[in-house]
Amino acid sequence: MKSLVVLGCSVVSACASAPTEGHGPSNGGSKGDDPDPEEVVFNVTTTLDLPAKEPGHGTCETEQSNCSLRAAFEAIEPNRVYKIVLPSGTYNLDSAISIAGATASLIGGGSSSTVVSGQDLVHQFSVGQAGKLVLKHLTLSDGYRDAQGGVFANTVAATEGSELVLDDVIVTANGKADRGNFRTTAPTFNVAGKFRMTNSSFLRNGERQSVTDYCGPALYLTTGSDAVIVDSEFRENFAYGGAAIHVLNFQPEAPKLTIENTDIIGNVARGTFGGGMHLDGWVLVDIRNSRIEGNRAAQSGGGVFVDGQGPNVFDSSVRFNVNGGFGAPGGNATVENTVISDNAGGNCGNDPLLFYLIVSANNTVPIPADCRVL
Repeated sequence: MKSLVVLGCSVVSACASAPTEGHGPSNGGSKGDDPDPEEVVFNVTTTLDLPAKEPGHGTCETEQSNCSLRAAFEAIEPNRVYKIVLPSGTYNLDSAISIAGATASLIGGGSSSTVVSGQDLVHQFSVGQAGKLVLKHLTLSDGYRDAQGGVFANTVAATEGSELVLDDVIVTANGKADRGNFRTTAPTFNVAGKFRMTNSSFLRNGERQSVTDYCGPALYLTTGSDAVIVDSEFRENFAYGGAAIHVLNFQPEAPKLTIENTDIIGNVARGTFGGGMHLDGWVLVDIRNSRIEGNRAAQSGGGVFVDGQGPNVFDSSVRFNVNGGFGAPGGNATVENTVISDNAGGNCGNDPLLFYLIVSANNTVPIPADCRVL
C-alpha cells in the first residue's frame, strides 16, 4: 500500500463521523484502495456552504469546526492531488467553486442522492489552467450563469490547459429562464480543455428557457478541447442551436471529439440548427455505436448540422429527427454501416446539393435515395 497524506478538520470526532465509502476513517480522511502517493483526503461533514477558516493551508476546517464542500476546495494547495468525499445530501452553493493548478476528485454518495445545486443563481465549478477536476457519483443541477456575466457557463467552465472528468454524473435542470432583460447565452458545460465523460447524462438542461432566449447547448466544445464520451446520454436538452453538443473552431488546430455507445435523443434546437449536434468549422469527430434519434431543429439539421468538416459515423443510427437527419450549408459525413432513415425534412437535409455522404468501402447498410453520395 502506498503512503497516504490525510488532512482534514482539527476536530477529530467530527471528521471521524463522516461517511468514508467503506474505508476506515482517519482524522478527516480515509484510505482508498490504491491512492496516489501524496493523495490528500477530505471528508465533508456538513451540507452548509461555509468557507475555510484558513484558505490555502491544507486543512479542511470552517469556523464552525467542520469540513464543508467549499472549505475542502479552499484548502487545496498547488500541485497536490486531493480526494474529497461528499456524502449523500443536497449542497446549495452561494457562489461557484474554483480549482486551478491542482487535481481534485469529488466523490459523491450516489448520482441520485448527492446533489450540488447552483440554486438557479450561480454556476457550480470553474476549472482553470493546470487544474483537473474529477466528478463521480453525483448530480449537478440548477446552475445558472452569474448575472454579472463573469463566467460563460451555467454549470461548469473549463479553460484551455485544464482537464474535466465525469463518471456516473447526472447534469440536469441547469440554465433556467431569463430574468427581466437579461438573456443568457451560456452553455451548460463550456470546455476548452481535456474532457472525459463515462456513464453520465445530460438531461433536460435549458428546458425552461423561452423560445426567444439564446440559450447555449448542453456541451460546448471550443478550440483546444479534446473530448471522449462513452456509455452516456444527452436527452431532452433545449438550446437556441446545437442543443446537445456544439463543437466550434476556426483555428488551425482542430478540437477532437470521440463518441462511443452514447444516445443523443430528443434534444431540441428552438432557434436555428442542430437538434442533436452542431459541428461548426474545422473539427475532428468520430461517432461509433451510437444513436442520434428523435431530435428536432427549428431550421435544419435535426440530427446533425455540419458547417465545415463533417463527422465519421460508424455502426450508428440517425433516425426520426425533424428538419433533416443531416443538414448543412455545405459539408459531408463519412459513414459506415449506419442507418439513416425516417428523418422528417429529408435524411440528408432539404437540399441534397449542399450535403453529401462519403461511404466507406466496408459499408453494408443501404444508403437513402435522397442522400447524395460522393
